Amino acid sequence: MGGKFLPDPEIDKLVQEMNRLVERDAEIVGDECHSIHDLDDPALRVVSVGEGIGELLGEMVRRGASDLILVPGAPPVVRVAGRLERLSGEVVEEGVRALFAPHLGDRARRSLTKSGSADFSISLSRNDDSAAGVRLRVNIQRQRGRLAAAVRALPQRVPGLAELHLPEELAELVQPNNGLVLVCGPTGSGKSTTLAAMLDHLNRTEFRHVITIEEPVEYEHRNLQSVFEQIEVATLIAFTTNCWVVDRAE
Repeated sequence: MGGKFLPDPEIDKLVQEMNRLVERDAEIVGDECHSIHDLDDPALRVVSVGEGIGELLGEMVRRGASDLILVPGAPPVVRVAGRLERLSGEVVEEGVRALFAPHLGDRARRSLTKSGSADFSISLSRNDDSAAGVRLRVNIQRQRGRLAAAVRALPQRVPGLAELHLPEELAELVQPNNGLVLVCGPTGSGKSTTLAAMLDHLNRTEFRHVITIEEPVEYEHRNLQSVFEQIEVATLIAFTTNCWVVDRAE
């Protein structure tokens, strides 16, 4: 199996500019950020059902909820089939920090300290494997001076374009060797899902080397016809997430 990256002057120029901005911001942040290549400990991202936040996440999965919302001074809330349902108990002021502290990596801690919010993904595990492999996206943010959190269950299967009722022409956008595809829209409009479906089509029909750069990784792509590398990073610069690069293997 072999392949090579196809040189593109415009992409090289963009990468150089991104590197320049990262180096500039790393200097501004200073020693606090250590290295731009610091990695979180993967072990911190696995949560066991019945331990701390795992108890709430287990209940979330049991109810088939899409979201878990934690706000100090209010009971935990889950969203099931679009409807909000209250769980028993109340989230105390320091509850969110205590629940997630064992699972925050260095980058998430720095982001929380610097900007007041942090995004990361975690995996849920349990002895009977009934919730094994469930991945969740966590957003922690300050509201009214206190920490709140929103947890969303990530899809375990990549949907196809037809399932999303998207035009088949979108599949043609991932065929060329060069170019830039932008998927825009408000939060929750399906940008990541649309990109994932396009890449899934590529994965099933082409022999490519695909590298994604995400924060955090949402859809996990299995290697079918293509070979995937999914990199989860936290950027120091103000533009964005969910980029992908395709290399045609020869």
